Amino acid sequence: LLFVSLLFGWQSLHPILLSFISYVLLFRKDRSKVGMIVFVYSMAHLSYCHLFRMINSSSGHLLDVSTPMMIIMQRTTLVALWVQDNYVKNNDTRPPSILQYFAYCFFFPTVLAGPTVDFEQFKRSLSGSILRNFKISNPNTMLSLAVIFLFLEIEIHNKTALIK
Repeated sequence: LLFVSLLFGWQSLHPILLSFISYVLLFRKDRSKVGMIVFVYSMAHLSYCHLFRMINSSSGHLLDVSTPMMIIMQRTTLVALWVQDNYVKNNDTRPPSILQYFAYCFFFPTVLAGPTVDFEQFKRSLSGSILRNFKISNPNTMLSLAVIFLFLEIEIHNKTALIK
């Protein structure tokens, strides 16, 4: 959130507003259509920002907040569809907490250019359960890769030492 606000100034209110209103929409009484409702709202907000940029930009190319908003639009829609699927399949009526939701929407390494990951996978990576079942299938392969990278590093270091 801080990263986006430092880059885009007052324009960073648009992704915050988009995320917050989409989060509020998750608390509708009937969640069987919440995915479509959040998608339509997010697309309308994103379209407004694109049109505003096209009308007010005379140079043609301008760094503005619409790029991260496209990523955030995908994420808000994915969370809404996740809530809708859980509601329809399991009658689970709990949307994510606001901290989980904003952490997912404004995840620092992917907020500017993606990729968008599934919300369930994001939750598993936060809890650490995604790594609990991780096992190295063949330790010799890992050792071979480590040796290859070591030799590559030595070779690159020798080449750069000869150039100087």
